[in-house]
Amino acid sequence: MEWSTTSCPERNSLNLLRTALEHAEYNGNLYGSPRPAALKNVVVLEPQGYAHLKKMYPQTLGVFIYLPEDVIVQRLSGRKDTSPEVIAERMAGDKEVFADIQEKVDFVLDGRMPIKEAVEVIIRMLNLRTEHSL
Repeated sequence: MEWSTTSCPERNSLNLLRTALEHAEYNGNLYGSPRPAALKNVVVLEPQGYAHLKKMYPQTLGVFIYLPEDVIVQRLSGRKDTSPEVIAERMAGDKEVFADIQEKVDFVLDGRMPIKEAVEVIIRMLNLRTEHSL
């Protein structure tokens, strides 16, 4: 999977905005999915970027992978380059960004489940969607 991020230097930002299928700012960084990657692969987006993608491609299946706050904090703390202040700021921002995520996506997955089980759930959802569209 390809995706891009930049801390918003003007040249990189303009290039990403021109070439990305969707883009959004999240935690002070500009993220975007290149057009070819988004059309044939799994794309990881935050809600704003997913909303743009869903408008262009209504058949897109939106899956949010939920993790409890303590797990996210533990992972961010494990990076060793993220201060407690930055973590607290991010968590506060995430509460706002993801507050109504259940209404924005098709399915919420528990990110603590084994990956094999998560993939099986997503495949079942895709198959159900295909059956209902026939």
